[in-house]
Amino acid sequence: MWLELIAKLLSETNLTYLNADLPLAYFMIKLLPTRIKFDKFINLQTFQDYLESIHVIKLRYFIQSTIKDEINQECILDEGKYTEDLKELDDIFFEYHDEQPVLVTPSYEKQILLYKKYIEGNEFFPESFKKAWQGEIEKRLSRTIGAGNDYEIIKSEIKALENKKICENRKLEKTILHILNHFNTKENFINLLKSIREIKLMENHDLLLP
Repeated sequence: MWLELIAKLLSETNLTYLNADLPLAYFMIKLLPTRIKFDKFINLQTFQDYLESIHVIKLRYFIQSTIKDEINQECILDEGKYTEDLKELDDIFFEYHDEQPVLVTPSYEKQILLYKKYIEGNEFFPESFKKAWQGEIEKRLSRTIGAGNDYEIIKSEIKALENKKICENRKLEKTILHILNHFNTKENFINLLKSIREIKLMENHDLLLP
């Protein structure tokens, strides 16, 4: 998952350092471990052969276009999960009689599902609401507070969580696109590969030190 990896890398990185070529190269090495192994760049002839191969063009296109599309699609898919959550919430709280939706109190089993999936650990719910659910779940009591009230509260908090997650994802996307846009020209991309080779040479040298 790109978003998970990007969030991890950004949390570990001082972004001001990425204005320099070697920290930026090191960041890109950590971003692309599943796409390419850069260790082979240590050998000069292998590196030069790579620069003249179709593989370098494919990697340039991947960084300049494909990865950006994949990140956007991941954001869209993540946003779609909340539509599924709201549908599941309706399935839990509504029954259909003569094709008309009727709000009902969920069964105890469904209340367990609601609590575990949506309420427990959710920062948006009021503590009093969470404690009431927790107490009744632990005592194996069927929650009897008005179904409509609970439904509206849970629906509201799912939407709040959705909005927060969407904002976080799109912020990650904006940040990584700003970084990737450093390589929108062939010259900048080739310079990136040269800097990556220097990083690998430095790492290899460190390994050989006594």
